[in-house]
Amino acid sequence: MDLVKENVSKRIDSILQSKGTPEQTSIRILLELIPYNKESEMEMSVWFHFIMADIHHRQQEDEGVLEGVQRIMTELHQGGILKDSINLDIETERLYALVDGLALHAILNPKRLQKEKIKQVLVNHMNTLFKQPIEETDI
Repeated sequence: MDLVKENVSKRIDSILQSKGTPEQTSIRILLELIPYNKESEMEMSVWFHFIMADIHHRQQEDEGVLEGVQRIMTELHQGGILKDSINLDIETERLYALVDGLALHAILNPKRLQKEKIKQVLVNHMNTLFKQPIEETDI
């Protein structure tokens, strides 16, 4: 499990080092929490099976994903990227539920929920929160 965390952390660090708007960067990071490519599919499958074998551990791992989503949303809010009218707590919870649900369904039924659909859903959702919506092609 540590190797999975380490790999995801390295990819997120790489995203943070790359050029892009805060909107692009946040979506790219969120996509790392969802089985979006072959590497992350394999890692998330291992993660999912490990979590299912140890429900206590699942609670700890969920908190890690939640903390990541909270950090992204807080930084976007503090940076003035999100609409002023949003309720940060509610929108953070909605995003966490969306990421968690997409990850689960991508593992359970990858043929139905393919990577382009995952990206469309995530970009569409985030565009409801951003002051300046972005195009899927920018991700």
